[in-house]
Amino acid sequence: MPAFVNLAAIGATSFRSDRLGPLDSVAHPLKPGDYAGEVWRGDDRVGTFTIEVDDDGDGEQIEVDLCAVGKPGFDKPRFRGGSLDAAPVYAVFHCEGERTGLHVVLRDRRNRDSLFDSRALQPGDYYIVTVARPGQWKMKSGRATGVLVVQQATPSAKPRASASGAMIRIDGAKFDPDRAEIVSGDGAVFEITGKDIQIALKLAVERRQAGKQKVGVRYFGRDGAAAADGRGRNDRDPR
Repeated sequence: MPAFVNLAAIGATSFRSDRLGPLDSVAHPLKPGDYAGEVWRGDDRVGTFTIEVDDDGDGEQIEVDLCAVGKPGFDKPRFRGGSLDAAPVYAVFHCEGERTGLHVVLRDRRNRDSLFDSRALQPGDYYIVTVARPGQWKMKSGRATGVLVVQQATPSAKPRASASGAMIRIDGAKFDPDRAEIVSGDGAVFEITGKDIQIALKLAVERRQAGKQKVGVRYFGRDGAAAADGRGRNDRDPR
């Protein structure tokens, strides 16, 4: 099967935890129980699923592909996991397709009480984003701001930034640290320690790749001859 490359996602210049897509995900801890899940895109519910967590298991995380839920052959899928030594099991909500702008809601299957909404992250949740575009990114959550510097993935860049990404805590008041560095293609993991958290990243200053040439602008000079690089024929150095 050929590999799918989402060029639009790789070139993305912004991410939001309340609008998940191919390069970001949310992890939420679950106790033993039965959960009913809903996948939403804006105001439209695009699919449903269930999660069953037993009180005796291996503790492996539960992977839920939000882009697959609701598609033909994957309608109302059921995911299962088990707690190990009474520790919570993490459900990781991600997207393996082209869709963007998704969020997920979990309810108790018995009484339908709302238990989790990825638009308002809670303590113990994680937001994970893979940033491919080098440059300086602005981090924002409420009034908290910070900077994420993404270096070009080259051999010389690896010693200057973590090859495994960065861990950043956010409590709603500040990012800790408020400045972090990663290499293009690595992940930034945001650990949520506050209530009702949303996180946004936006490219502020793009870093041009080494060796990449700026495209020259061609126009016609006064004598009608084509010129490039911002100079007409009459502006050239006399030789």
